[in-house]
Amino acid sequence: MSQVSVRDIVAELDGPRLYDSPDYLIDGVHITFPKKSKQWQRRVIEHMLPDSPVADSPEKIPYRLLYAQTSSQQTENGFDDVFTGDLRHLREVFYAETQGSAVPVAFHVLMVKAKNTKVSSQRLFTERTFRLLCTDERGRLDDALVIELLNRFRASPDDLDLASRVVLKGLQPNWDPGQFDVEVDQRDAKTIPFVPDASQLFRADLRTLLDGGFSSADFFELLTQTLTLHLGLYLPRLAARLNPTVAMLLEELGSPGSVDVQRMHRIEAGQDDEHQFRGSIAVRAPSPGEHRRLSRSSAPRLSYLRMERDLTNLHFSLLLFNQVRELARQHISAAWEGGDLDALHEMSATPSVIVERMRAIPEFRRFMERTSVALALRFVREQMPDDSSSTLK
Repeated sequence: MSQVSVRDIVAELDGPRLYDSPDYLIDGVHITFPKKSKQWQRRVIEHMLPDSPVADSPEKIPYRLLYAQTSSQQTENGFDDVFTGDLRHLREVFYAETQGSAVPVAFHVLMVKAKNTKVSSQRLFTERTFRLLCTDERGRLDDALVIELLNRFRASPDDLDLASRVVLKGLQPNWDPGQFDVEVDQRDAKTIPFVPDASQLFRADLRTLLDGGFSSADFFELLTQTLTLHLGLYLPRLAARLNPTVAMLLEELGSPGSVDVQRMHRIEAGQDDEHQFRGSIAVRAPSPGEHRRLSRSSAPRLSYLRMERDLTNLHFSLLLFNQVRELARQHISAAWEGGDLDALHEMSATPSVIVERMRAIPEFRRFMERTSVALALRFVREQMPDDSSSTLK
C-alpha cells in the first residue's frame, strides 16, 4: 500500500457498520457490496465472458442461438402431435440426448419453436458469447454474418429431405418464411472484445462453413463442432491474457509502481512471449482405435496440466476482476458525473487501464486500496466460516 499498511486500514475500517450496511462510505464515495452469495461468485464480464457456462451438451448451443435470435412465435403443433403412429420411430432421429434430458436437433427454426417444448439453457454458452465472437476489434457486430447464419435455418421444408419435410410440415402445416423472423439486436452501444483475435478466427471459420453448400443435417453437425471448438479454445485463450494481468493488478495494489504497465498492455494484446496462447498446446492424435500411453513428462500431458491450472485460475481471475472493476466504476461514476456508459466502460475495461488510472490519480489509488481491504473484510465475514475471521487479527 502507498501510505499505510493493510493492518492500519483494517484497524480503521473494521467495525459493525462495515458488515451490517448494504453500502459503505469511503473517501466520500458510497460503495455497494455484493448482496447475495452468487454476486460474490459472479464471473460474467460482458467483453470477456458474457456467460457463466458449465459442461453440457453442445447440441444445446445452436438451439439457444436460434431460439433467442428469432421471433417468439410457436408452431401450431408440438412434437407429440408429429411423432405418433408410424412416425413415432422418427423421434429419436430428431432428438439429441443431453445431460438428464433430450433437446430437439436445431437444424431448422421450427424445431426450436415447437409448441409446448422447453429446453433448459441455464449455465450454458448463449447468444451473448456468440455475439461477442461475431464482434470486431472496434466493437462492431457483424450483423450481416449473424443474419446469414440464422437464415440458413429458415429454409422451405420442400428443399429438405423427406423425413425433415414430414416433421416440419407436421409442426407448421402452412409454413410461411415470413414467420419466425430473425431478430438481431443492432444496438449502438459498442462492446470491444478483450480477445479480438478469437472473434476474427471464429468469423473466418463461420464464413467458410456458410459458403460450403452443406445439407441441413451436415451444416447443423459442422456448426455444432465449430461452436464447440471455438468456445472451448476461447477459455484458455482468455486465461493467457487475464490471469497474468489480474495478478499484476493485485501486485500494484499492494506495492505501487511494482509492475510494468507496458508489459500488461502487451499481455492483454496477446503479444507477450511468456504469456502467448498461440502454439502453446501440444497434442497427439493416435491412429483410429489406438491408445498410446503418455509419459509423465510428455508435452501433451504437460499442456493438459497447464491448461487445467490456467482454467482454474481463470475462474478466480474473473471473480477478482469483476469485484475490483466494480469498485473502480463506483469511484469513476461519483467523480465524473454525466459520463456515458461507453466512457465508463473504457476507464475500467482492463487491468492495465485500472493500474494506469491508479498511477495518474492519487485519490483513485487511495480509494482502491481502502475499498479492496473493505471488500476483503466483508467477503471473509459473509463467505467464510465464522472461525476464519480470526486469521485477520
